[in-house]
Amino acid sequence: VVKRARETAGLNRSQLAACAGVPASTVSRIESGQTDPTLGMVDRLLRAAGYSLDMGMVRASDPLVALATRNILTGQEFEQLTEDNGVRAGQIFKSFRALGYTDDDKQLIISGRELARHAGQRSQIEYRLGARFYESGFGWIAAASRLDVAKKGWASTGARAAQRLGAKPNGNEPSIFYVEDIALAERLIGAKPVARVGRYDLTLLPFDGSETESWRDANGYWWTEPMQTVVDCYGLGGVAEDMANQIADEWDRIGGN
Repeated sequence: VVKRARETAGLNRSQLAACAGVPASTVSRIESGQTDPTLGMVDRLLRAAGYSLDMGMVRASDPLVALATRNILTGQEFEQLTEDNGVRAGQIFKSFRALGYTDDDKQLIISGRELARHAGQRSQIEYRLGARFYESGFGWIAAASRLDVAKKGWASTGARAAQRLGAKPNGNEPSIFYVEDIALAERLIGAKPVARVGRYDLTLLPFDGSETESWRDANGYWWTEPMQTVVDCYGLGGVAEDMANQIADEWDRIGGN
């Protein structure tokens, strides 16, 4: 299962080892059957490849990858991120280096678009811890208005936030909100919860450390900042990837990342 996850993720053994923070020889011995790994070690390697162990192999979501990506693209201090998040942050930066995304000084050597896409794939919205899905039957404005009643923190991300930045929607993207109090938000919205694999038009995400501080527009609506919006759109997969590309195209046009 380790080899299958590694190959599916497009990693060689050294890259997977760097992502997981283990010697490359450990990966080689496990894949060749020379050693019997612990369940914890298997889970660690699968997560480094973007998967988790759950009676099989399913996609995992690591919000810290999105946080580290934004750290690189906005030039924030790496030391503070590592201090706040311990060994995991250091492992993520090592994985970026092993994958050829950054140099030894943590300077980006690929396009910001590609790093944002990687972050989105590693922190997919549907697999975020605590994410909830609803069949609401009403639009974004109605949902935002109900959330604002709570006077608790919330911010819109995904397709609607991308549209706010000028991207053209496809018309079938769900409304997505980060919320401070997900139980209260659920009561205010009053929508029908559905399974992740079912039909849904609204998603609530707990603030989990991957998002940035939100900003409020003149109409009183709260939004994630542009970099997070792009990462989250890539995290929706094909549903909003085109919108993320439109924003990235504009950044390229004006000389950004």
